[in-house]
Amino acid sequence: MIAKETDSFQWLEFNLLQDFPEVKHYVSLKTLPPEPIILANQVHGNRVEPIAEFPKKELVCDALSTQTKNLPIGIKHADCQAAIIYDPIHHATVCLHAGWRGSVQNIYAESIEHMQKHYHSSPSDLLLCVGPSLGPENAEFIHYKTELPKEFWDYQVKPHYFDFWAITKAQAVACGIHPHHIEIAKLDTYSGDFFSYRRNKTQSRHLTAITLL
Repeated sequence: MIAKETDSFQWLEFNLLQDFPEVKHYVSLKTLPPEPIILANQVHGNRVEPIAEFPKKELVCDALSTQTKNLPIGIKHADCQAAIIYDPIHHATVCLHAGWRGSVQNIYAESIEHMQKHYHSSPSDLLLCVGPSLGPENAEFIHYKTELPKEFWDYQVKPHYFDFWAITKAQAVACGIHPHHIEIAKLDTYSGDFFSYRRNKTQSRHLTAITLL
């Protein structure tokens, strides 16, 4: 990822999206942008809501999609994964929130299928970018046998600790996204200079957002 800043705003950008000037995106650090962003009431599910204009009602979902230009969509997050999926062929995108519950429900597969249905996307064209989130050295699940499906158990890096970065990549590849179209930041929110609910129960959040230009 690439770190950028102005006098009033600090953010990260994905390397994978640098070649697309028609896309504006960021992962905010300790400051939030002044511009209005379409956000959802996130409930740790796998629902994707298509957006064509600023909504007139609350959105209850964990992923937003759009093909509309100049319509910023975003996801708030701390330890959970926030990801952008971009289709450069059909100029469409999804911005999603994936905690461990979202991973169990495979919100990535749901989002990819949504893009196929709504925007005629081909998985082989999609770019997936995953920002800072809880890393494997700190992703402890004491009750994993009741919380996580057995197919996740192979991603245990030490007793009770799981590599959700690798789980996400495997889920995306299984849906048809090319491995070289996937950027996972591998920046651990627990051990790095990020907001982390697991570390200190903070209510502060980062914001990952994208606007199609």
